[in-house]
Amino acid sequence: MAIPPPNNPDPFRRLVDIMDALLSPEGCPWDREQNHRSLRPYVIEEAHEVCEAIENGDPTELCGELGDLGLQIVFHAALAGRAGEFNVDDVYTSICDKLVRRHPHVFGDGDADNAGEVLRNWEAIKRQERAEKGTSESPPSALDGALSLAASSDSSTTVLITCSEYFYSHPWRRHSILE
Repeated sequence: MAIPPPNNPDPFRRLVDIMDALLSPEGCPWDREQNHRSLRPYVIEEAHEVCEAIENGDPTELCGELGDLGLQIVFHAALAGRAGEFNVDDVYTSICDKLVRRHPHVFGDGDADNAGEVLRNWEAIKRQERAEKGTSESPPSALDGALSLAASSDSSTTVLITCSEYFYSHPWRRHSILE
């Protein structure tokens, strides 16, 4: 028996409702079998396709690819919600709080006259947050430094796409990095 498609007028809530329907007992067997680990390649793939759409300069393509990447966020949040860990509202509350906290030059009394100062402040705030959590450093990543290099480079898009293409052309490394 078919499930009527959700018709919430809020497009974001409609996506959340569709994901809930797909994960329901009457929903999609493939979706119900997924977990965070099994979905990791799709997150990388969709992020790569967003970068390709940006490089292609096609706003319609970019819109579609951003939707595909957004689906990955909603899918992971739905899985976490079913496990009682967090839900999609927690995800977006977390990022909203982080953006306000890390932009004191906009939402507080901090100063930043240029992009370099913003990045230095951002990193200082991150270090402070880690110290408050009792961790002095982020876990090591294969992409350590890539974002900093990209932010200070005239060819930031090239750096990020090169990293992404590296993992696509070396799938065994992608798998080991994600382990």
